[in-house]
Amino acid sequence: MFQIATMKPGRTLELPETIASRFQPSDRFIVWVEDDMVLLKHIESLSPLQAVAELPDDEPMSLEEIDAIVHEVRRRHPTHMQE
Repeated sequence: MFQIATMKPGRTLELPETIASRFQPSDRFIVWVEDDMVLLKHIESLSPLQAVAELPDDEPMSLEEIDAIVHEVRRRHPTHMQE
């Protein structure tokens, strides 16, 4: 089934809701052009906890970075939060 995406002001591409709902606002894509086609490939990103595990031991994280990671983990796993 085909759907239509619309180029908005500021060169923002608006995806149809049925497609956009499959992704998160921070998701990233590889984009390339073949003839008259624009192709997008979703990039599987590391989980926030995996990203922390890969940080060098000698570079401490700021409180803002830690806070952002906590919020991201909670956003991705709301059922694991305690009330």
